[in-house]
Amino acid sequence: MSGPSILLTVAARARDEIVEQYRSFVAREGARVTVVRPGDAVPARIDGLLLSGGADVDPREYSHEPGSLTRPEPERDAFERPLLARAIQASTPVLAICRGFQLVNVVYGGTLIQHLEGHSRDEMGESRLHLVHVRPGTRLREILDAGMVQVNSSHHQGVADDQIARGLHVSARTNEGLIEGIEAPDRWVVGVQWHPERSDEVDSSHRRLAASFVRASAVADGASRLPAV
Repeated sequence: MSGPSILLTVAARARDEIVEQYRSFVAREGARVTVVRPGDAVPARIDGLLLSGGADVDPREYSHEPGSLTRPEPERDAFERPLLARAIQASTPVLAICRGFQLVNVVYGGTLIQHLEGHSRDEMGESRLHLVHVRPGTRLREILDAGMVQVNSSHHQGVADDQIARGLHVSARTNEGLIEGIEAPDRWVVGVQWHPERSDEVDSSHRRLAASFVRASAVADGASRLPAV
């Protein structure tokens, strides 16, 4: 019996080893993964959508002008935004990582902090390891089965409380209160600001996130045909 069909979106010039981290994150849980880049043809039917990390979401997507440190990739926004909107409309499960987390907030109607100090990679190119508090009663808390987990941040944009979109709930925060997890209460849409696909940087509990996403996609199996643009 074959697993659910997961569509993985990546940057146009994403390195093969980075793509493989995302692919294997869900493939080892039994998913069949199709990787697409901006401009690629998209299958008519998918059972789950995995949004990967990458360049900044263009602030023009939420009616702001880009700051001096913002590095958008408009062609990727133009490719992923309608895909995500269609997936939400079809109740297709969505797992959104880093940039994907930010795009979910924008597509739901929220905005972003364009630059944060101290949340990108350090001088050695390593992710910044830190703790996040996972909110009780959320899907993420149920999945990870932990109130606090160590995660690996590598981003310079983020979401503040006054920027969170209506229709989304906060599921995780840093010690300083920065939002690092969001989710939709009425469907399987989960976004995390960190990188659970980097298995050498996070603990094994993050496999439960991939497994839950794949199970949700398997339940959707066949019902998640994307509506036309």
